[in-house]
Amino acid sequence: SALGRVSVVNYYGYVLYDRFVKPQSKVTDYRTKYSGIRESDLKGDKVVSLREAQNKVAELMKNRIVVG
Repeated sequence: SALGRVSVVNYYGYVLYDRFVKPQSKVTDYRTKYSGIRESDLKGDKVVSLREAQNKVAELMKNRIVVG
């Protein structure tokens, strides 16, 4: 199990951040039925590293109240 996608929306449903996350190890089962993620999704321009995703989400959450 690994993080495959990060999505952040605001109270009104506006998408603030939505990126696929490049896996740190080889993927053996995408569990597409449940995750909706396909192999091709992890090869586009919306793919970022785990570190980049963490930094961006931390920046978005700074001084914010998180519900969910």
